[in-house]
Amino acid sequence: MLVTSIVVAALLGALIGSMLTVLAWRVPRGLPVRAGLSAEGAEQSALWRDAPLLHISARGNGQWQGVVAVRPPVLEVITGALFALTVLRFGLSWTLPAYLTLAAASVLLSVIDLQHQRLPDVIVGPFAVAASALLTVAAFGEGTWEPLVRALAGGAILFAFYLILALISPGGLGMGDVKLAGVLGMYLAYLSWRTLILGAAGGFVIAALVGIGLMAARRASRDSMVPFGPSMLLAAMGAVFIYQ
Repeated sequence: MLVTSIVVAALLGALIGSMLTVLAWRVPRGLPVRAGLSAEGAEQSALWRDAPLLHISARGNGQWQGVVAVRPPVLEVITGALFALTVLRFGLSWTLPAYLTLAAASVLLSVIDLQHQRLPDVIVGPFAVAASALLTVAAFGEGTWEPLVRALAGGAILFAFYLILALISPGGLGMGDVKLAGVLGMYLAYLSWRTLILGAAGGFVIAALVGIGLMAARRASRDSMVPFGPSMLLAAMGAVFIYQ
């Protein structure tokens, strides 16, 4: 049963990852997610119609032409793997939908931040709402409210911590990072306080290692702006998977 669930999750993740490639292209450019006209009057098809995997499946000719943020099948493979690992970590539980959402949002936000150095409110906002709702459902299903209370407290604490850092050093962190910290704080603290500490600290460690690596490779200097969001998200996912 578990093996079947993992396979299904991997396939679902690949399909969602394919749609994320399109979404990561449209959102930073202000293009509509749904079918309709863009601000420039260009017609935009539905998100699922432009997803490479679904487009190829519908055409049946193995060919695809379209505009995406990352060339397929990179996000398809990454998202599929994250979905499979999430099912392996949580099984078929009440918490599973919440952490599958975290996996998908992590991929999407990381790509956008790496390419555009920003974390759009149009993604972070719904992500926060979904996290709150799904974690509430998980707590209700598990019959205990302690993890949810801890999640709300953890989200507030991490949000406040990042806000202080952003105010002290405006050039180091953006408000997108601050808002994202609040959401990640909920996910991490829902599992435990130790997971919150590991995930929060891990973001700074990963960012430091990336910065050192880029400078060593002469791809960046001390004054270069390196997106912090991907480090936060990678550390959070790592803490979720590693710490039991």
